[in-house]
Amino acid sequence: MASDLIAHHYLHTTPSHVSHPPPKPFSTTPIPPSHFTLYTTTSNKTVERVWLILHGDEDVPNPSEQMYALLATPALAGNHRKLTVNTYDKRIVQWAIGIGNRAMRVDLLYEMVLKPEGIKEKVVKGYKLGRGESWFVKEFPAMAGIVNVGGEEVWVVMTDGQEGGEGAVVSWMTVVRSQDGKRSYVSTLETKESYRGLGLAGMLLTGFLNGEKGEVWLTVFCTNWVAVEMYVKLGWRTKRCLWFVGHGGDEV
Repeated sequence: MASDLIAHHYLHTTPSHVSHPPPKPFSTTPIPPSHFTLYTTTSNKTVERVWLILHGDEDVPNPSEQMYALLATPALAGNHRKLTVNTYDKRIVQWAIGIGNRAMRVDLLYEMVLKPEGIKEKVVKGYKLGRGESWFVKEFPAMAGIVNVGGEEVWVVMTDGQEGGEGAVVSWMTVVRSQDGKRSYVSTLETKESYRGLGLAGMLLTGFLNGEKGEVWLTVFCTNWVAVEMYVKLGWRTKRCLWFVGHGGDEV
């Protein structure tokens, strides 16, 4: 599964992320779930949003009891109305929806996996594939931590720049690798709006996959039919579903 890689990505999404160890009774479960909280200030004195990740590969016993115990920890106390939960356990979804504040958003993501064997690279005329860590850090300074601290790779598709220009980045993705190199996780994949529908995302993915040996994971909202169809055609298959329950209005 990609639980650890997903958590790794979000942990470095912004400098204001703070990781918290599992409190009791979570620490006594067979596989303690990972979780962390997100603050808008580095001082952590003003909590604007709380982000909770539950990525246990087995069901959490007595979820309501344990979840309320989690809410009693200093980081989360009094902030459950701004809680966002990601979980594979439907019982926790039901708990999250009914914690005293109507859920503003409930979504389902597919966690998909691909073993890249025999992937043929797709090329779109007028564009070229490359690496773009320095471009990403400059373009998205608030997200620089996923590269500078998290060590994520950045793959880009650029215009070929044949008319004397340097070439502009029009599609990009970030990738997290496991320490043993046997798994990777496509953490983001974006194409500028005016360049969508040209096959650039497929060029980006197949260019990255060409030569990959380990499993490649990703998550995608099930309602994003265009992306789901592309991933399935390239060989990705859904391994399990990840529920997203958000509170807090505009912040979700």
